[in-house]
Amino acid sequence: MLMAIGLPLLFTVSYIKIPAPAFDDIQQSKTPLPQIRGSLENEQFKFQLRSDGEKDQLEVIIKKPLAQPAAFLYGPDQLFIGKLGPKGVYRFDIKERVTSSVMDIAITDPIKKTTSNFEISL
Repeated sequence: MLMAIGLPLLFTVSYIKIPAPAFDDIQQSKTPLPQIRGSLENEQFKFQLRSDGEKDQLEVIIKKPLAQPAAFLYGPDQLFIGKLGPKGVYRFDIKERVTSSVMDIAITDPIKKTTSNFEISL
């Protein structure tokens, strides 16, 4: 009898105590902006700086899966843009409009502590 009441009660309490999932401060954009201001493509990545006239968006397409499970994406002045997974399409809103003729991007592997630098010509 104790098991008949105790087990369901234990399952209910343990389900309620499951913590809420953590979320990233950097939110990804769902839809791409219409105008492409600049792009860069190699065998592993395709970068596109998109715009709608008022704001910019960086689109990263990972063509070959990354060897590491996550990578960090940095923009001009080493400003953190977002986190990349091993594959997929990622779109990030750029807080400040890019006004120079080149946008510098760095992808850092937090495990191996290596960095790959890229330049998008606008």
